[in-house]
Amino acid sequence: MLQLEQYSINICPLNSCNMKCSFCVFVKDHKPVISAEKIDFAAIKDFLRKDEIAALPINRIFLSGMGETLLYPDIIELTQHVCTFGIQVLFFTNGVLLKPDISWKLLSAGVTDFCISATGLSGNVWKKMQGYGKTSETANKLVKVIHENVESLCHNRDLINPDAIVTMNYILTQETQSEVFTYVDYMRSIGVDYVTLVPFSNLKVKEEPKKTLQERISCNRRNGKCLCRSIGLNMMIDYNGNMYSCCTFVKEDLIIGNIYKDTLTEIMNGSKLQGILEPLLTGRGALPSTCEYCLTHIDYVSSEEGWL
Repeated sequence: MLQLEQYSINICPLNSCNMKCSFCVFVKDHKPVISAEKIDFAAIKDFLRKDEIAALPINRIFLSGMGETLLYPDIIELTQHVCTFGIQVLFFTNGVLLKPDISWKLLSAGVTDFCISATGLSGNVWKKMQGYGKTSETANKLVKVIHENVESLCHNRDLINPDAIVTMNYILTQETQSEVFTYVDYMRSIGVDYVTLVPFSNLKVKEEPKKTLQERISCNRRNGKCLCRSIGLNMMIDYNGNMYSCCTFVKEDLIIGNIYKDTLTEIMNGSKLQGILEPLLTGRGALPSTCEYCLTHIDYVSSEEGWL
């Protein structure tokens, strides 16, 4: 049986959001996603069993969402459950609902890493990314709320678990780059550990390599590496209970099981995941058609000919 050295699972428990991020693939016509669709807590708790997690090479769980994680009504209980596994637990949020009492509960549960997506110090910059359509007055108020919540998170972190990591995601575009340095200085001053700059489409990026996907797979295999840094390493469970081999595309040909029908062990050892791993690791068989359109997680490696 083919197997990677380690796996991680990205749990997206609901399909709702309180913001309208201009870059979000789940936002339609810049309208917030408001939906009653969510994963059944009892089902996901039963699916993620401590004994199975311990027996499988799973080292991280992400709590994120196709929207805002903190809108999931059972998020505290779900967090407490996954934190009993003794592995890294990462929590993603836009920060608006991350009130001091909530961050205290999440830290007390055992969350090891927090990632808050909030671009800009001013409301005018923030609303270009996360607060699309907000008035300047509303945007300024929400940015203040987010920054206060992040500061409280860092304070609570120092009291409960000083080893927990707080990271801010900053969407870097021509419209937002003016505040980057002051943003970094401010976040450092309130206790944030890292600021991740995420370049967006209107910045000039390196041209994609000329080699085909199959050529890159072959060269990576010769170098003893798996081409993809998402398949297996960023598996995803959506609000319908579908489990995908990666979190880049929510496409049917990447579904490897469903929590309402299969156990975690059955999915991890099953033919669908094996069928996706085989062409990446051995060169036999074909990748899902969706992979042909993905360059997001291509792992470029150097060779005598240069970068691929």
